[in-house]
Amino acid sequence: MSSYAGYDVVQRESGTSIKGKTKISKKGNRYIRNALYFPAMVACRYNPVLKENYLRIIQKKTSKMIGQVAIQRKLLALMYTLWKNDTEFIEN
Repeated sequence: MSSYAGYDVVQRESGTSIKGKTKISKKGNRYIRNALYFPAMVACRYNPVLKENYLRIIQKKTSKMIGQVAIQRKLLALMYTLWKNDTEFIEN
């Protein structure tokens, strides 16, 4: 599910001695990533659980976009789970 949208993590490696940074692959559906951008921004501000995760992530990272992408992936996983189980979202 996350690999279909391009949110799977890949590590840049070249040979045996050079280790690169990890990043999302972006090989998936770009329309899904575009559609999740603004909902993730709103969730980072107003959803208490996701806001806590976002703040925890951006404290350790240099870019706030890393936290944004993590929330996008969490939202995608939540939507997929709700759809797969045919349930409604109940907060708490």
